[in-house]
Amino acid sequence: MSLSTPPNGALKAESKGLSFFYGNVQALNAISLGLPDRHATALIGPSGCGKTTYLRCLNRMHDLYPGNRYEGELLLYPDGINLVAAEIDPIEIRMRIGMVFQRPNPFPKSIYENVAYGLRIRGGMKRTDLDHAVERALRDAALWPEVQDRLHDQALNLSGGQQQRLCIARALATRPEILLFDEPTSALDPTATARIEELVTDLKQKVTIVIVTHNMQQAARVSDYTAFMYEGRLIECDRTDRIFTNPSNKLTEEYVTGRFG
Repeated sequence: MSLSTPPNGALKAESKGLSFFYGNVQALNAISLGLPDRHATALIGPSGCGKTTYLRCLNRMHDLYPGNRYEGELLLYPDGINLVAAEIDPIEIRMRIGMVFQRPNPFPKSIYENVAYGLRIRGGMKRTDLDHAVERALRDAALWPEVQDRLHDQALNLSGGQQQRLCIARALATRPEILLFDEPTSALDPTATARIEELVTDLKQKVTIVIVTHNMQQAARVSDYTAFMYEGRLIECDRTDRIFTNPSNKLTEEYVTGRFG
């Protein structure tokens, strides 16, 4: 199932026959997948199956390294632009599609300057508007009550869970249309993990979310749809409850029941 016509709403993005190559090595093979607007889609599958590669196609992270190339289309709606077209500016794409990485990666700057970073690159904001935008992003990331009195402290002094929420705030500051999470809790303790999962559940009411996770329980808790990938191909995508209780593909069933991977 490519999920090209979700039953309960429009698509925010859609890949059509998307293939990706690291030089001469093909990592994705003709992926056709729809991402429903203001829902969370989990990408699952064994290590090396292409989950993170697909995720990084969405905001053109692969362009940071020479020799990589795309084939097919990756469309962003409602305007229908092809995100992987050569004429599309990757910097602007990363403003519209934010990303949170596996390990917290705050800049060696203040809490305030971390959140304001993308807004300063975009430019054109008065200081009062910048202040409001930083506060809004920190509130959306459920971090404001903990840092409102120390915005000019070093971000690296925060705990691991707080640093990850700061990275989420930094991604949210530019008001992205899609937010990408690449195993965002793998380096966190259970308490911090629970807070991030609660945050993802809240955020998907406002922004489309795509999350890569190896944790089947996490995928079941936070996602509305789940896509199972294997060896660079999309095997199956459906509502998360169906993927985990009644998948249509035997390979999917073997993976989610722990028989391999």
